Amino acid sequence: MKNHLIWALVMFVSISSYSQDEVTDEFEINDAPIEINSSQENLQRTEAPLDLSSQENQDPIENDTIVVRTREDENLKYTGTNDLVEVRLPQDVFLPYKQRQSDWGFIFSLGAEQTKFPSLLTQVGLSMGDDYTFEEMFGKNGVTMFSLEAGPKYNTRSGSFGILAGYGSLNAKDSRIGSESEITVTRYALNIIYYLDTLFTEAYFIPYVGGGLWQADYRETSETYPDEVGKYTTKPGTQYRVGALFGLDWIEGDAARVSRKQNGTQGTFLNVYALTTMMSESNPDPDLQSELDLGASIVVEF
Repeated sequence: MKNHLIWALVMFVSISSYSQDEVTDEFEINDAPIEINSSQENLQRTEAPLDLSSQENQDPIENDTIVVRTREDENLKYTGTNDLVEVRLPQDVFLPYKQRQSDWGFIFSLGAEQTKFPSLLTQVGLSMGDDYTFEEMFGKNGVTMFSLEAGPKYNTRSGSFGILAGYGSLNAKDSRIGSESEITVTRYALNIIYYLDTLFTEAYFIPYVGGGLWQADYRETSETYPDEVGKYTTKPGTQYRVGALFGLDWIEGDAARVSRKQNGTQGTFLNVYALTTMMSESNPDPDLQSELDLGASIVVEF
């Protein structure tokens, strides 16, 4: 029995020693310092490379450009989100009116004026004793002449000067004298205008004065004398004008800035004016002088 116990003890010690050797061999601990290789070749990137194609396709932001970030813009396609968008606009579209002007500009105007010829007598039937006045033929309120003007504008620190070529067209037909009468007037003009556009930093109100030359083609027919046509071209006369431009850009400021960028406009105005015309006393010109005609137009400055 004693021998069996001794034998068992020896076997247990042997098995324990063997197990420790196996563990040590399989999980050998190395006390040497661990070397970390930080070279770029052994680093493995886990994220996707940055795509710069969208940035490369964008135009570089120039020094004269302002970047505006906004949540909504009528000129941008709606994406269904409230994400910020980037709008690039030249700096000069934000400058005050006088500062964003260049030396030269361009004026375009489209409108109408109420015209009266108080000294005009009928040109058809005079030989038969008919001498109706303009008021008797067409009434005391006058008739409407549609007008168009365009021309260059030179801007200075003390104001601006415009040289405007004008075209006007009038056609009136009435039978209040007992038979139908019709007149057609086509007027051509060339005017020099001085604009006092230095009163305000923005173009809210711009008074002006001007004057120039005009000439007209006149044609008249009458139902009473169907075979007679009064047709004349007047000699050059003079005309003078005083008026004011009322700025409209403040009504839709964003739309005005977009128009400045896309179309090169500097301002849009309501033009209200009074005009008087004078002519030479030579015959047989029909008398197309006017004492005071009132007009209005929309003016766009480029």
